[in-house]
Amino acid sequence: EEMSLACSTLPKQVLTASDLSLAPWLSNSSFFRLKTEIVKAIGVEWEQVEDVAPTTALQRGMILDALQDPGRRTYVHSFTYQLGRVDAQRLHAALLDLIRRRSTLRSRFALDAAAGATQIVLKAEHCHDIVLPIRDCRDDPEIRAAVEELSSDAGIGDFRSAPCRFGIFRSASGDVSMVWVMSHALYDGWSIGILEREYRILYDSRTVDDLDVIGEDVPFSNVARFLGLRDNEEDIQFWSGFMQGAQALPLSKASTRSLPGDELGRQWIARGQTEAVCNGTAKLPGIPLSTIFIFAAAATLGAYYDVDDVTFGLVLSGRTLPINGIERIVGPCINTMPCRLRLTKEANVLQHLGQFQNDLDRVQDHASVGLLEATQAASVSGPAITRVLLDFDGYSDSSVGLPNDAHVEPGHVSVQSISKAGPSDLTITGSITPEGRLQVHLLAGEAILISEDAGAMALKICQLVESMNTSHGNLSLREVQAVGMEERAQILDFAQGSSWLEAGEYESALARQLSTIS
Repeated sequence: EEMSLACSTLPKQVLTASDLSLAPWLSNSSFFRLKTEIVKAIGVEWEQVEDVAPTTALQRGMILDALQDPGRRTYVHSFTYQLGRVDAQRLHAALLDLIRRRSTLRSRFALDAAAGATQIVLKAEHCHDIVLPIRDCRDDPEIRAAVEELSSDAGIGDFRSAPCRFGIFRSASGDVSMVWVMSHALYDGWSIGILEREYRILYDSRTVDDLDVIGEDVPFSNVARFLGLRDNEEDIQFWSGFMQGAQALPLSKASTRSLPGDELGRQWIARGQTEAVCNGTAKLPGIPLSTIFIFAAAATLGAYYDVDDVTFGLVLSGRTLPINGIERIVGPCINTMPCRLRLTKEANVLQHLGQFQNDLDRVQDHASVGLLEATQAASVSGPAITRVLLDFDGYSDSSVGLPNDAHVEPGHVSVQSISKAGPSDLTITGSITPEGRLQVHLLAGEAILISEDAGAMALKICQLVESMNTSHGNLSLREVQAVGMEERAQILDFAQGSSWLEAGEYESALARQLSTIS
């Protein structure tokens, strides 16, 4: 609480070495070099600077990855909006007002051997170039070409010089499009939702000087300073014990079926939905739906890969830090941490859930360190473990890259193929539909899962969630992982004419893990 208060009262107008005394990460000599040399290296004069802050472990990791990319496009993303018949001049003014009110959008990053990666926040009067001049185009094809040109510009999105840019394009018919290019070091998914809402409010508002329209700025530098002042020794001790001996899931063993050559290099997007309405509340006392979903996803992975110790990356919102107004902060608060679920087949599901909830609480409590620090403390491979990511979004029905026309009926699953968009990872996300049903999105490379398995896995997770809710957890893990009637029929059909039936082995095979049956 004391650190949070100190952050919120830190002087912002005139920065001196004494103003930065709350941040021991920066020595007086480093501050002098920052003031006289480092900021100039990113094209900034000290008189233009409003604030200085350290960077978080997540930001440093993204900056390191960006430095290793010759094209400088790593962690640079663009968002395109077709806005229709809006007033382009008014939109331009609203975006400039948003830049003025939200300091994160005015940030750049400077690098120094002693001070490390430092976040430099510029004064609003020096940031008019963040919103580019309105560009008039003849027709939609010219707009699309202009949007593509801006999105692929190697200089835009660079964390040192132009980490955030807005472009507005107006066609001869009056339709307006907006493209927003930004380094991921400045935002997370939660932040995008905040900014989308706030620029619309500013566009609609006629009292642009009223701070109450979108509220006062809560700088992301508050988060960086808080984490920089935190003593992480207890966190490191936790990760050293919690993840000790953890092994990454054997993703390379997932697919044994040969695939047509034209499918290589693609990804599957599978989406399943529960039949029952969950309404975001589990029927198990003290166990939220998010825990049940993550448990069901991890248990399904354990069955598929035939392991009792399931490790994965867990996506955390990062919005639980004791900082006033953190729910309104624009910045990459999100964090990915390692997690594990140890399974015992005969144990009661409710017992599993209780222990797993306790583990999740501890993971949340000690998530202030970065993924690298956590996995190094336990001498395990963070990149290997986090090739599998589990995430629960209880606030929106995110499509996670699915086409807008994708539709799935309750109790069913849909599987679609897309061009490969990244590394061969496996990401499973749970969300709540507007009707209150749990929806599971699964994204995986075809080298990891064949399409049938991608769909079956998404549906199995939905079935496990429903089974645990209806039984109130009074089942063993073996019972909730049992092979269903449809799967049994498929296995028997597959076994026709083979030695399985003759030897009577299929009955024992049905009792094994799903991966063994496959």
